[in-house]
Amino acid sequence: MDAGLQKYYRMLLSKKSVSWAQEGQEKIQEYQTNAGRSGATGTGIYMMGLLGIHLEYCVRRPIVGPLETFDEACNALSFDASESDLDEILKEVEGDFDRRVSIGHQFVNDYIIPRGAPGDWATQVVNSARSALAQVRTDIELKKLVVRNRKQHNSGSNRIFISCGQVSAEEVTLGKEIERLVNSLPGFQGYFAQSQNSASGVTEHILKALHESSALICVMHRRGEVSGNDGKAFHRGSVWIEQEIAIVAFMEQVLNQPIAVRLYCQRGIELEGLRQQIIVHAVSFETPEDVLVDLRRWLSKLDNTSTPQATSFPLEEEHRLIEEGIREYPRLGSPKPFLDRYPRIPPPVKRRMHNLILRGGRAAHGKKSVDTPEEKLKTLYPD
Repeated sequence: MDAGLQKYYRMLLSKKSVSWAQEGQEKIQEYQTNAGRSGATGTGIYMMGLLGIHLEYCVRRPIVGPLETFDEACNALSFDASESDLDEILKEVEGDFDRRVSIGHQFVNDYIIPRGAPGDWATQVVNSARSALAQVRTDIELKKLVVRNRKQHNSGSNRIFISCGQVSAEEVTLGKEIERLVNSLPGFQGYFAQSQNSASGVTEHILKALHESSALICVMHRRGEVSGNDGKAFHRGSVWIEQEIAIVAFMEQVLNQPIAVRLYCQRGIELEGLRQQIIVHAVSFETPEDVLVDLRRWLSKLDNTSTPQATSFPLEEEHRLIEEGIREYPRLGSPKPFLDRYPRIPPPVKRRMHNLILRGGRAAHGKKSVDTPEEKLKTLYPD
């Protein structure tokens, strides 16, 4: 989370926490005064009302409040929340959950049970806290879906993932020149993948970027000479690029997500690993100019077609329907009965919305969701 945003959010949350506690005390005192005048302080209804006020201000608001406060901070500072920011808020809320339940139980032990009122008060505390946490999980999942969708819809150009060596200054210069060349074409945007040293960096800047790309350009440089079992010496290429080619093969053959590939291998690099099993024609090169000359020809033949995620449908309406579908998921048990109500939604959009509703509906109950495979989705929502 941005340091300035975090500081402002913490300040707001601290003030609000004090305000919730004070307001709760005032409401309880007012409630007790009014009940005392009417002589209803010993009834079960009175106890339920008393507990309800405490749960609202000391359990529910501290659970749902951090997300609301974070939204307020983002709006005040004109920040767009990221998925990692939202995950951080959820982790904070979940970490405070048990303490909030304990505060509720303590109130029951101090104020409700001594008055001898019958009832399963402990269960009411837990249910109230769980309901608030489910609301936060649902709202965060919705916000994350909005972030993902907005990224996809706002990218009016096709992304081309550029994987090029960065060991030498010459290699980095070539990667940036390829990016400049791609960006010069109308409707295309180059993404020059930078080296990553953390798991989150690899996920965000490599795996997600590959998933959202319509083409992959790889430039594989020699990375050292090795000898095989037969004693024959050969050059090995970049392990990073070998892995990215494998990921793209998985995307095409398993996820059914087509992606164009142009592979350049420096002369002398051996054909290894998955490249032995898949059809990826490698263009041999010796100098950076060899790559650029061929790439200009190849790029001119690329069709400026939208990626599968960019099928046209009003963004705000899609977000509204996803939210409505998540709300109805517990009752319907599947996104399909909900999506079937809207024949005007294009099938590719329904396929995307199906998994988003599924994730959001299950996340509201603290459950992980496995996406429905693309082949199954095409059966449910055929073109």
